[in-house]
Amino acid sequence: LDFDLSIVALQGFISLSETSFLLSKGQSKTINAIFLIDENEEPTVHTGSILVDVGYISKSVNVILTILQRIEEGGGAEEEEEIGEPGGRFLFDLKSELKDDTLNKNQKIIANIDIIEISGLGEIEVLLEYFIKDFENNEIKIGEESLIIDGDEELKRSFNIPQNLELGDYVFFVKLTYRDKIATSTNTFKLIDVTIVYWLWLILLILLILAILFFIFYSERKKKEHVK
Repeated sequence: LDFDLSIVALQGFISLSETSFLLSKGQSKTINAIFLIDENEEPTVHTGSILVDVGYISKSVNVILTILQRIEEGGGAEEEEEIGEPGGRFLFDLKSELKDDTLNKNQKIIANIDIIEISGLGEIEVLLEYFIKDFENNEIKIGEESLIIDGDEELKRSFNIPQNLELGDYVFFVKLTYRDKIATSTNTFKLIDVTIVYWLWLILLILLILAILFFIFYSERKKKEHVK
């Protein structure tokens, strides 16, 4: 089989060791993905995918690329989704969690957001922005707020799902900004058509009832044949 690999929406950030190769039945191959991030790249989240074409069949592997804040002094590589100040001292750890990761358009995105204040700066103002991204790196801003925080904060927020979103896989993306420092957190979710799910469950229920009725009928018939 001929395999062709391509990058969707992340061409400037990912390079593949091979993009075209041939495999026979039972064979496998390891492809290395090299991530290329410029040191001046702004901290944010990019989304895309690696598309695999095999003849008439196409499959994609979703990719979420989180670019962290660069610490200029004394910091080195630090834990993902934390935000620091000059000198390498971290200020915040930002985490988010969705109540449901499978949604229909009539539901709301409900998110629990934890802001863990590390450096003890006292009362400060931060900006929180909320986005939905698809896996072609398209982005919709669904909310924004400024908060005065003093220590740790636990937030619960809900957002309407834009009606123009198509069914598929998405990323909920939270961005926290304090002065020139940025932290991010991401969660994936799937947008589905609840009507399809309803009919699938209904069909399964009907099949189950028919199977039970068939079993009862078959059992009664066997009993009558045994009596005879």
